[in-house]
Amino acid sequence: MTIEAREDPLVSDQRKVGRPPTNLHVTHESEGIGNEWIKSFSHNDPFSENVILEARGDPYNSGLLHALYDTGHNQTYLIENFRQPITMAAREHEESQAFLQRTIDEFDISHVYVSSLRGHSLPVLDTLIPTTFVHHNFFPFCIAETAIFRSPCVNCGRQELTQCLYGNPTVSSSISIRFWLEFRDQFFNLMEKRNISYIVNSKKIEERLQRLDSRFSKMKFCLASSANSSTGAIDSIYGLRGDEIALTARWLEYLRESASKITPRSLEVV
Repeated sequence: MTIEAREDPLVSDQRKVGRPPTNLHVTHESEGIGNEWIKSFSHNDPFSENVILEARGDPYNSGLLHALYDTGHNQTYLIENFRQPITMAAREHEESQAFLQRTIDEFDISHVYVSSLRGHSLPVLDTLIPTTFVHHNFFPFCIAETAIFRSPCVNCGRQELTQCLYGNPTVSSSISIRFWLEFRDQFFNLMEKRNISYIVNSKKIEERLQRLDSRFSKMKFCLASSANSSTGAIDSIYGLRGDEIALTARWLEYLRESASKITPRSLEVV
């Protein structure tokens, strides 16, 4: 299911006189470092309004509800509890897709930044709006987020995924191997179909993703750390997540420049 923008997103800054374009940040409440990045992005963004579409859940379901609020957390615009929760992530989910469509329509969304697909459904990548995927961890390719199981993973096919699902205490075994392999397939297909830019701040991350699955070689990777070499990039490496590096709003100018060059036919950063 394609989520439709009712008007041409490329003229979003001209649709309503005096109103700046609006960015939609898709995330999950548990994405601590990613959500800090979103706040920093928003506070340092002089060009747009920014709103957050956040999935909220419990230890058993990542998406019990979706909430839409401003990045200052001062106002909640929309909130909806789902009759059918999203366990971890969904290929399709009627309620979340309707919530997303309403958000796009009512808030005149001009760009979508996906920081997490946890608690969301894949059609968030299938809008007709320019979209950027921001790497904060290895989800949704890696169900455990860290790409670490006993030691850093070097690849993850059916055999490795099976071992992880049934041997990794951080992963719920309620997720079927078939579902997750199909979920990955659809993720790769949508990223390629929409030519979605995949933002990382390290060549090391890009190379590791490509080792994990060769389909990452087709991704439109953008190295955020090259955005402003005069100020230097801050690599925030934390915990056991070795080379999982959080982005900061220091690269806002780079993201803005990238987004301005995206067109419906080729959503490619040049």
